[in-house]
Amino acid sequence: MRTKNFWLLLMFLLAPSIGVSKEIIKGMAEINGNLNFSLTSLNVENDDHGALSSDTITVSASILYYVKDNIGVGLTSNYVSIQSSSKDYLENRSTTMYGVEGAYNISFNENFSMKILVVIAKTSSKMSINDGRQKSKGSAWILGLGWAYFVAHNISVNTKVTYLNMSQKIDASSEKIKMNGLITDFGISVYFE
Repeated sequence: MRTKNFWLLLMFLLAPSIGVSKEIIKGMAEINGNLNFSLTSLNVENDDHGALSSDTITVSASILYYVKDNIGVGLTSNYVSIQSSSKDYLENRSTTMYGVEGAYNISFNENFSMKILVVIAKTSSKMSINDGRQKSKGSAWILGLGWAYFVAHNISVNTKVTYLNMSQKIDASSEKIKMNGLITDFGISVYFE
């Protein structure tokens, strides 16, 4: 929770110094990859066990094409591995998400920018719950803020904080699973003209 508050405070402190010196121009493409290992504030809710604590590993990749200066659209893919537990319950879940992504870039100076991100995705999961196995499908939406520091003209190191909201239905039953929470990622972007 403190990490989230730190990044939000940093964003609001830097917002008044916004410039337009590091615009991402129309026609550029961005390839991005992120990795996350964390104990997250992700809450998994299902009909039987309520909220569960979770350990998460996330790997994501996206490609964006900037249709206008600072406005990108593209495709994203995420792999999320979650281990959730409570007193009498252990769940291992592997989720794959594919979807469309939109990004709006805000430049602070020549080396530093912020992105507002929106993702809508289809999801598919494989779960091992206690000793049984199940599959589920559903959808997700993600809202996020990302920060990029340009180490070269076309390469940036990134961090982002995203809010994930996912809803799935287990294939073998009518049980629904909802998942939501904050995830922090770190990664690299490469830009092509």
